[in-house]
Amino acid sequence: MNIDYVLMAHGLFSKKGGGSEPAKPLPEVTDLTSSSTDSGLAISWDWVVPTQSEFMKVELYMSETKNIVNSSYETCVSSATKIYEGTENGLIYDSQQMKNYYYKFFCIYTTFGDIEISKGVGGSIFTEIKKTPKPVTNISADPKDGKVNLTWDNPPSTDNVYYKTLGVYKEGSYPESVSDGITFVDSTENSISVTGLTNDTTYYFRFFTYTINHLYNEDVSQEISSTPSTTLIYGVKINTKDSNPLTSVSYIDNSIGMIPASSDWDNKFPFNEIKPVKLLGGTVVYELDKNDYNKKTNGEPSSPDKYMTGDIMVKFPKIYWNIQKEGDYVYVRYSSVKVDDSYDCLAHKRGDIEKDFLYIGAYLSKVFDDGGGKLKLCSSSGEAPTVSLTIDSFRTRAKNKGVGYGLIAYYQILLMQILYLVRFKNLNSQSSLGMGRVSGASVQTGHLNDKGMYFGDRTSSLIGVKCHGIEDLWGNKDIVVDGVRTDTDANVFVGTDNFNDQGTGYEKVGKSTGLSGYISGTLSTTKSGFFPTSTNGSSTTYYSDYTSVNGNTLVRFGGNNSSGDEAGIFCLKSNLSTTTTGTSIASRIIYL
Repeated sequence: MNIDYVLMAHGLFSKKGGGSEPAKPLPEVTDLTSSSTDSGLAISWDWVVPTQSEFMKVELYMSETKNIVNSSYETCVSSATKIYEGTENGLIYDSQQMKNYYYKFFCIYTTFGDIEISKGVGGSIFTEIKKTPKPVTNISADPKDGKVNLTWDNPPSTDNVYYKTLGVYKEGSYPESVSDGITFVDSTENSISVTGLTNDTTYYFRFFTYTINHLYNEDVSQEISSTPSTTLIYGVKINTKDSNPLTSVSYIDNSIGMIPASSDWDNKFPFNEIKPVKLLGGTVVYELDKNDYNKKTNGEPSSPDKYMTGDIMVKFPKIYWNIQKEGDYVYVRYSSVKVDDSYDCLAHKRGDIEKDFLYIGAYLSKVFDDGGGKLKLCSSSGEAPTVSLTIDSFRTRAKNKGVGYGLIAYYQILLMQILYLVRFKNLNSQSSLGMGRVSGASVQTGHLNDKGMYFGDRTSSLIGVKCHGIEDLWGNKDIVVDGVRTDTDANVFVGTDNFNDQGTGYEKVGKSTGLSGYISGTLSTTKSGFFPTSTNGSSTTYYSDYTSVNGNTLVRFGGNNSSGDEAGIFCLKSNLSTTTTGTSIASRIIYL
């Protein structure tokens, strides 16, 4: 039989003009699709092979350098790479990212031992990266003199789209984009020293991981701020043998030469960074005028009484302190940096995690219903502080505000004491700043809105005090203090997280004893602070504030509207049970 007629019978050839010539092109693969997958690390093809009985196999050729889309079979064999042959309907091929690949499919036929090859179907595909890398993690900043040392972890090797990390910084606020600031890194390094910075200026650093085709991860978790410094250390030393609350305190380190209680301190760390703000959900809505909380910094009216739009809080930058007793002296020091391992930023810690900023309620707290039946503590002006709740009830209502919110705890109180002591250089806060509202009826919040950041009257017991921007830091109402308690032997336990009435998980920081009277001595360590240990003083000697220490108790602070000269910045009483309530006991919220 004539072979031409056999081929013609299968539709591959036809008889024309006395000779055989193709009737139509040999069938190709159909429904051919190609795509770049796995972030450009693979190419996927799908196709359907011909159904003719003469079909034998598919051959697929590829070239990374030569365009073979219109090349012949012979050219592809000689100048490209065969990456597949067979009868399957698909293939996944390992590729490199951001490259152009040329490919061509050929269908191979056989009839009576003769091989025929289709003209082929070709194309190209670019292995583009279309997703962003993971963010950098574990960012830390170590400020030094004129520089900040930064370390971080780049995405793991399993993140196959990561190419480099770009970092930018600026003053005033975090960069909003890769071009909003000064570039300090653009590589795969994971540490750098950013030099040429101005001391005592806060810089805001932001990282952006990106792909080889410049797709940037803009996750705000890649941010950190830091303030370079000549490692300024401010402090005082207290002569424990001198009962005079004024002469017993002297300036040391960079405090030497400063005038106690003067406005010169407003230009020193951290007083130059302490700010009243409206805070909503942990985010600053706007800053308030330091001299009048009824105004924003731009002069527009604020809304200090509108708790649903946020709380009025005071923002404190991260502060490291060290307290130690040597002989007859107690040394109290703080700095903007961790000078050595004896310094700690305990007021800015949740567990072992350091926070850049702490927010403390500017007012005594009021409980509000959020409209959905959930009771929440708020820091609002023009309200009667909520009283007559147990510490756990206060704690629950503070936590109802969301993650980061809670009651003021022992280390935030200690921070207030340290900053007061260095600024005023006097153990008697009622004689150096003001008596506080320690007699008469209690008053509503906001009565000191227009009194600046520091205010008081040293002779009147009817006028409140404002210290570090916080109204009624002592006087008007006692406040419950979270994160601290004594056991039955008056051992003192303090925590930084997971606060509870039993002190579970807290650290033992020292031992006191049963006390009642005016404070003359304290534990005096970095972690124990000014927890009272002796009461040989009076309202005008030593710490000049009253204490009561009992075993197995919780703590309150400050003094109330009937405390008289027993109140003050060091007035700490460990005499609350888990069920204690009272009309003189209120609370203060924080966000950390």
